[in-house]
Amino acid sequence: MRTKITLKIMLLVAIFISAINIQCSKTPPDTNKQNTITCDSANTVLIPEDMKARFYFKVGTYWIYKNIDNGEIDSMWVYISNNGIGPISKKVHAFGWNKCYESFTYEMHNKTYSVNNYYINYGISLYPKDGNNLNNELFEIQQLSPLNNYKGSYHIYVEGVNYSNQQGADINYLDSIVNDEKKIFKNVLNIYYPNGTSSDIYSNMYYVKNIGLVKFVRSNDNSTWELIRYKINQ
Repeated sequence: MRTKITLKIMLLVAIFISAINIQCSKTPPDTNKQNTITCDSANTVLIPEDMKARFYFKVGTYWIYKNIDNGEIDSMWVYISNNGIGPISKKVHAFGWNKCYESFTYEMHNKTYSVNNYYINYGISLYPKDGNNLNNELFEIQQLSPLNNYKGSYHIYVEGVNYSNQQGADINYLDSIVNDEKKIFKNVLNIYYPNGTSSDIYSNMYYVKNIGLVKFVRSNDNSTWELIRYKINQ
């Protein structure tokens, strides 16, 4: 319950901040406007395909990882998953904007850190652009866990097809990587904290479309884990 509430608050805060940051020179809102929006293909901003393919998974998905240093096996699985489309907030709609946004959240449980104690959320928040232009909107992913005190300090942004990070991470695209068991993963998005100062769960991450996280380094103990088996439901 706390997880769901946290994500809802995160989404609402992001939209609210966007609304209050609108320049004062904008035309004052018309209080007589009807604050309802009907979502359709003409006014809906969808999550970029690449982002959704790397970061969103449904219930039934699981990943099994191996610690390449000592052979320890660990697993993660999707426990709750939601994906939908909803209208922009009434505060922003009052400025004459008529947009809807796709969003997703999901919760993963992890065997090593206790099923009932350790879990991660991925969410999409958004910062609406002025007017009703649907191009190159900015989306954000946040990851929450007891390992980063639910700070949500893991932020990945995508605008159009371009990824960025505002927490000091390097973002690279790799043609492929090979794991310890000689399995090849192609078209890899790598997110790396070169200074080791991140308070995030991971200091180095490798994401593949339609698979997700295939390799990572845990920040708390600097251990390296590689994906050895998985089942994906998107």
